[in-house]
Amino acid sequence: MTQASLWTHFTEDELKEYISKLAEPETAAAFLASVLKLDNYRFDARQAILLDYASYALEFAHKQGYGPTRTASWYNVAHGVLQTCISGAAYTECEAHFKGLMLQLVRPRPGTDTPHFSPDQVAAAAAFMARGLLRHYRLYQHVFSTAQAHTEYTAELMVETPVVPSFEAALGQADWAALHDQRRAEAEAARKAAEEAEAARQEAEAKAAEDEARRLEEEARKAELARKPATLEEAIEHLVATRLENEKESLAAAYKAKEAELLAKINSLEEAAAAKKPVSAVGAKK
Repeated sequence: MTQASLWTHFTEDELKEYISKLAEPETAAAFLASVLKLDNYRFDARQAILLDYASYALEFAHKQGYGPTRTASWYNVAHGVLQTCISGAAYTECEAHFKGLMLQLVRPRPGTDTPHFSPDQVAAAAAFMARGLLRHYRLYQHVFSTAQAHTEYTAELMVETPVVPSFEAALGQADWAALHDQRRAEAEAARKAAEEAEAARQEAEAKAAEDEARRLEEEARKAELARKPATLEEAIEHLVATRLENEKESLAAAYKAKEAELLAKINSLEEAAAAKKPVSAVGAKK
């Protein structure tokens, strides 16, 4: 294998630069695409597959510790097998082609970085090819032999554009400041109203909770009074509690009646005072 036939797809410097970019996959992929003339790989499915295949082959060589020369030799093999596949060859023909290429390059002692491979390296390459291209052979052939369907759509998009007022309609500095002051005042008033409404809501909830607690306490007290005593001590306590409750209700009724009586007297006095109110001087003269 001559040096010219070895570096068919990229130069040694391009390969080294690609290896240096592997820490950033997107950058490395873009660089490799430019080297392999796959500039439309982001939008063309076939170019994307070719780029993936090339990157997988080079990644395998990098993990195996191949030097630049052996990497280039291996890539030529991988590329040749792929071209056999997409040309429409049968699976057995492609497999035989791969075996023939590797047999030409296998050596008992291939050296540190030569175009040749040791038997162990050939076995690793065969495993790589079996897991990749040969495993998905029909899929690769279908992609490169069947035209990809494309559907075109035409859509109209309404875009809203701002309406810019004329210069004559623009506000003066004083009016502009007044407008902003008004907006700030309205915002502040809205904020205060919201705070007051929230405070009223919390107060109403607290009152409702307090009324509910008082109601539950009253129900529990009445239930306790209604419960039949089981012992003499409970009977005495029940009797005392009942009398206290009756006395409490009696006092409440008396207070309410007294309050009503006082309110009636106050109303009567106010009406009498209004009736005795002296007539005004004007009225008297008439």
